[in-house]
Amino acid sequence: MYISSMSDNLNVLKKFEKYLNGTSIVNSSCNFDVQNPFDKSILEYIKMEDPIDCGEEKFDKIISIEGNQVKIIPSKLEDHLCYGRNFEFKSGGKDDDNKYHEWISFDNNGFYNMTTDFANILCYKKSLFNIKIKVYEKTISTILPQNILEYEKEEEDDVSVIMIGIDSMSRSNFIRSLPKTYKFLQNNDFIDFKRHVKVADNTYGNWIAILTGLRASWSKDMPMEITDEWNIWFDDIPVIWKNFTSKGYVTFFAEDRSDIATFNFKGKLNGFKKQPTTHYFRNYWIDVERSILYKQSKFGCYGGTSNTETQLDYLTDFLDKYQNIKKFAWWWSTEMSHDNLNTISSMDTIYHNFLVNNYKKMKDSIVIFFSDHGNRYDNIRETNVGRFETRLPFLNIHLPKKLKELYPFLIKIMIENSNKMTTQYDLHETLKSILKKEWKKDFTKRRGYSLFHKHPHQRECITSGIPENYCPCNKEVDISLKESHEAATFLVDYLNIKLTNFNNFVKSNIKYKCKLFEIDKILYSSLTIPSDVITKDVHLGRHIISNHLSIVYRLMIRMKAPSRALIEALVEQNLSTGKFIVKEEIERNNK
Repeated sequence: MYISSMSDNLNVLKKFEKYLNGTSIVNSSCNFDVQNPFDKSILEYIKMEDPIDCGEEKFDKIISIEGNQVKIIPSKLEDHLCYGRNFEFKSGGKDDDNKYHEWISFDNNGFYNMTTDFANILCYKKSLFNIKIKVYEKTISTILPQNILEYEKEEEDDVSVIMIGIDSMSRSNFIRSLPKTYKFLQNNDFIDFKRHVKVADNTYGNWIAILTGLRASWSKDMPMEITDEWNIWFDDIPVIWKNFTSKGYVTFFAEDRSDIATFNFKGKLNGFKKQPTTHYFRNYWIDVERSILYKQSKFGCYGGTSNTETQLDYLTDFLDKYQNIKKFAWWWSTEMSHDNLNTISSMDTIYHNFLVNNYKKMKDSIVIFFSDHGNRYDNIRETNVGRFETRLPFLNIHLPKKLKELYPFLIKIMIENSNKMTTQYDLHETLKSILKKEWKKDFTKRRGYSLFHKHPHQRECITSGIPENYCPCNKEVDISLKESHEAATFLVDYLNIKLTNFNNFVKSNIKYKCKLFEIDKILYSSLTIPSDVITKDVHLGRHIISNHLSIVYRLMIRMKAPSRALIEALVEQNLSTGKFIVKEEIERNNK
């Protein structure tokens, strides 16, 4: 661990006492205000995009899909030839390719049977001299029901679970960017969890917390419980959809951007050897994202249709084909929200229309609209409000009418919990409660609590599984840039040692040498104030600062060219020794 030289401890203590005496100190339990999505400090970063426009379809309408049958429309039958090729999950290998069947021509009546959820369709127009002109080439999807008799019906308090997730969506940004969608949720009795907190920096760590209840990201304060190493398989990870399968549920998993998918990220994670759920949409995107049409389409589109709409259509088909059957769906979109704060606003009408058209189909479902964390890269992170909201992902939950009637106390408890701090571990416990039909449970102190059960009045980050770096409960006081210069200098020196010793993980004979960082400007600095219980030495009975205390600087630094990197980090200083250490992960907030 890299450590700075000794500093003038007396000056550090005086500086600390100045802020301590001038600031109201919170207690060790968690208290934080609900964010204002339209705080004046962030308004310059907010922009509503126009609804997405994918343009006209490249190909004329030649086929239609009814169930598992694809047919040439009657007006095209006489002078068109079409071929289909089914494809599906490829078992045993790395989860980045498909198993393709043979090409088969449509029959004389213009019909082709899909035997899997996905197919390539290729059509030619007949012309003089028997020359065939290609006029249609596209990949299509449907839900081909699998062994329906094996799955159980939605009866009594058996409920389906439909989870719809959007990457990098804080509660505040959901309200700003998807106003029609948010209004629909609120008008239809979705419960808005206003203080929901992430437990890891990225999607992987938060997904694992929700799906397994385990920790899969490094933290100084908390041990890892599942690895976050590269080149691992996920078949043996205890994801909760396996438990739903064993309880007679049909399962569904769809995630866009196959190149950076959570379990396959850039080929550095292996995904699954066996298909993880009954219906798995990754195979569709693997094929589509390699196609010429996709590469020629506008951002967020495949031909004349948005990718979000395509993936929502697959979920709609799932709801249609398995009506009255117990279902678990994990639907996730990354493409339109991951890299830019405002792009997701172009999807508002699409999400709103999906909910309007499918609300009745989900009447016996617990519907969970959620996210992993807030935006991690955009310029809003230069503001205090922006940095705070990245810790608070969106979470809204709807209970079906039959559960409300069977257990009327649930709504009251959930509304109470929605105003308290909740975490991704709580969401996992909620899924477990659904499986066990555990609508009531006596309180015992633990890391995660089902959102159906009573939560303690006060919680702490450390006991709730939230690393200090993401804890919204700490009292941060802005300090002058001059007073943070020593900590900033230490951080840059620390980073430069890392760069000097950098080994590129790509296997190559070329050795890279990174240009060292230099501070262009300290954009922001704050000091975390410990609670009164910690800062006062009660054993001495006097209002003096205890021994062995430390203070934590939160720094946002912009580096000089060529990188122009925007670095955010926590740097801890021991007040007894004056030494600095880097805490938690260092974040780069731009690219």
